[in-house]
Amino acid sequence: MSFYDIDQHGVTQSILTTYLTCRQKCAHSLSGLSTGRPEPDYFWFGDMIHWLLEHHYQGNSPEVSDWIEYRRSLSRKDADKFNPKKASQDQANLIAVGEILFDVYKWTWKPTDRKIKWKGLEVEFTQPFEYAPGEWVLLRGKRDGLFQWRRRGPEGKRLYTFETKTISQDKGSAKMRQLEFDFQNLFYLTATEDEVAARCWGTYYNLIRKPGSKQKVNETPEEYRDRMRKEIEKKPTYYTHRYECAYSLRQTRVFRKHLAALLTEFVPWVRNGCSPAIPNSSVCLTMGQCTYLDACASGKPRGYVTRNRVHPELSED
Repeated sequence: MSFYDIDQHGVTQSILTTYLTCRQKCAHSLSGLSTGRPEPDYFWFGDMIHWLLEHHYQGNSPEVSDWIEYRRSLSRKDADKFNPKKASQDQANLIAVGEILFDVYKWTWKPTDRKIKWKGLEVEFTQPFEYAPGEWVLLRGKRDGLFQWRRRGPEGKRLYTFETKTISQDKGSAKMRQLEFDFQNLFYLTATEDEVAARCWGTYYNLIRKPGSKQKVNETPEEYRDRMRKEIEKKPTYYTHRYECAYSLRQTRVFRKHLAALLTEFVPWVRNGCSPAIPNSSVCLTMGQCTYLDACASGKPRGYVTRNRVHPELSED
């Protein structure tokens, strides 16, 4: 496949989780298929929160208006999409909610953040990983953060990764249990340990919860934003929550074995032209409609375009 070269492009956690979910979906993705449709709101909302936090921790005092200008500078399409004069009311409301969440986040976690010593923010990694004797593949990704606590003694030398996620549904304790063996966390942890040649003790998970409440019929935009501010300020640690995932040496060693076993299966599959591309029809509608449902149903990728990047989440392929 000319679009994806595993030796050059490596593997990301998203590629591997897609492979585990549905081989046909993974094959379509690695061939570069895209609908060409605009990104869903939850994509740019997450991008906004990540951008604000990155620049906040760099000491730049960012505002939402700065992010809007940044997005508008990326492309002609974004320049039009994020033009305040053309924005839909729903988009304007969601941007306003993001601004409120960011404000509440800053004062809620300021005391804790003073105790953090950042070693890196929004850093991309390309780390060789030996999955079998003499067989290597590049692990690719982008860490939200890497830090140590400002403490004396051994605790002050321990490294932790920092991951921010924006969520809308409250999955409660079930999400916390899932994070104990989360694939992305452990994938990033493994790559980081190999990169810095030191143990990483865990991941601090930064959950930013987007309120599900919409503007009411008889409610003005100003009234809606006031209501959202009161709601978020009333429950700051619900809407901006942190959770520590501490990983033992046994857990990280077991994951390394699992990752090696997965890559031993995945790499030859890619080299064989992503064949067999077995579809898993049970997940076509699990989280909304799969991007490639029409391609699978018809057997032909009509109506799709080839995207520009193998890894859209990274700055360079």
